[in-house]
Amino acid sequence: MPDAAAQPSPLQTLVNDLIDRRPFGDPWMANLWQAAARTRPGTASKQPVSMGSLLAEDAPPTHEERQGKVFDRALAPSSAFLRWLLEHPEEMTVDDPDTFGAKSDDVRAWRRRLFSDDVEQVSAAKSEGLRQLTSRLAQRGRNKWWLFEGFARVDACFVSETAVLVIERWRDSLTTSSSRWYPERVQLWRDVDAVREFAASRKFGVILAVDDDAQGAAALESAATSMSGSFPHLVYEEQEKLERHLLGYVTMAQLAALK
Repeated sequence: MPDAAAQPSPLQTLVNDLIDRRPFGDPWMANLWQAAARTRPGTASKQPVSMGSLLAEDAPPTHEERQGKVFDRALAPSSAFLRWLLEHPEEMTVDDPDTFGAKSDDVRAWRRRLFSDDVEQVSAAKSEGLRQLTSRLAQRGRNKWWLFEGFARVDACFVSETAVLVIERWRDSLTTSSSRWYPERVQLWRDVDAVREFAASRKFGVILAVDDDAQGAAALESAATSMSGSFPHLVYEEQEKLERHLLGYVTMAQLAALK
């Protein structure tokens, strides 16, 4: 008998069925965007003229291969947010001034400089952190002392030539703090920020999968109250623009009925 822990979640089952039936994402990706956007009329980012076709390498044919690609995909933290944190160490929360959340002596040493009361040491640490962030951006997944936010893992991710769509199954933790260093940063908006960077020049959107409309409305209300605090690195106009990429929500029943 298969291990119960290995069984797919209800969301994974529905998504697997969609990809199995329509592996190129046509027309269900467009229908998904439209369904979510209807819950945020006048706010949700406009659907692209063409959603493109799901890329084979990002939507493999077997369910097992989809883990880490479609499901539980790791997305690198926003480089703009990491840069802002390095430039504003005084805005960060330091819970452990002895270890600074690290096992490495080198990591601790640099963080001790960054959070010290010595202006020259702080300045030197800022400069070195920004230099490393710029030159080693591809190494954000490694144990770097300037990595004050880790990878985001999203429930479902669809990648085409022209668009990236992400689905997160609604849970209360999506709008609670996701950062030991910057407590106002919540998981949902951290996801949106990470998807923006991952999408690059492609259109993108994040959708909440909920049980019913009542849960969806409550989820969007909760998201609205936590948005501004999650984006200290963006001016108001940029925050407002990024907020539009939370397209809205779809119910699990709507997902099951997608064609």
